[in-house]
Amino acid sequence: PMPHRPVATLASLPKGRRAVVRGIARLEARIALMNMGLVPGDIIELTDVAPGGCPMAMRVLGTKLPARRAIAQGIDIEPLDVSN
Repeated sequence: PMPHRPVATLASLPKGRRAVVRGIARLEARIALMNMGLVPGDIIELTDVAPGGCPMAMRVLGTKLPARRAIAQGIDIEPLDVSN
């Protein structure tokens, strides 16, 4: 069996790193993000973080999406290896 990687949140992902979305905790955030095209299984990249950590921006399928830090803390991710 493959080893299970620990799940983190988008808020903890370093700028420029990529990850696989594993889940979105809050229902209202899940609906809003899914309407913008973000679904579990997507590969995302954290592209920008404002001073103080909010807002943030992520790239999903070539599109840059904004996110408040509170929303990013509810997006469960699995960071990808740097080589991916």
